[in-house]
Amino acid sequence: MAIPADADIDLGIQLLNLSKTVAPASWVVEENKRGMETGMKIQCAFDANHPQIGRYRLNISIRIGRLDQTSFHSDLSVAGRRERLTIYRLDLHPGSMHMNPPRAGDRDGGRVFAERESHEHSIEDDKFSGHARFARSPRRAVHDFEDAWVYFCDRILISNPDELPRPTPQGRLL
Repeated sequence: MAIPADADIDLGIQLLNLSKTVAPASWVVEENKRGMETGMKIQCAFDANHPQIGRYRLNISIRIGRLDQTSFHSDLSVAGRRERLTIYRLDLHPGSMHMNPPRAGDRDGGRVFAERESHEHSIEDDKFSGHARFARSPRRAVHDFEDAWVYFCDRILISNPDELPRPTPQGRLL
């Protein structure tokens, strides 16, 4: 995936920090090449008080792993372009560790998040790459799927989360 242009990254940061109203949409099951379910995704139109908002779609995907391992992911896409700009991701009880790159003057630079230690990624912390790879602890504790879903919607500033149908937390999605 190509690194997004600086203008796209700046816009992604602006949109992350704006209250967003989403249009109702439906969840669909994602499958890998072997036809095995890997998660769910929802793609919805959204509105925010920004002049370029009509160009973008808000994509939300959820990957459900073994046990209670879940990744809540949000990115922006532009019609007709393949690239996606990750603006935020919450990893709830991930199945593997995560290590941040060293970063001078940042308390989380070089930090290792242990397996199952929940953490979040924001484009605000990775302005230079545009891929939200640097992780931090969530601003508040998230314990389970429902709690993480509420936190995720709040964190990316969805003003009408009740308009989105609730995803199912079960391992098998259908």
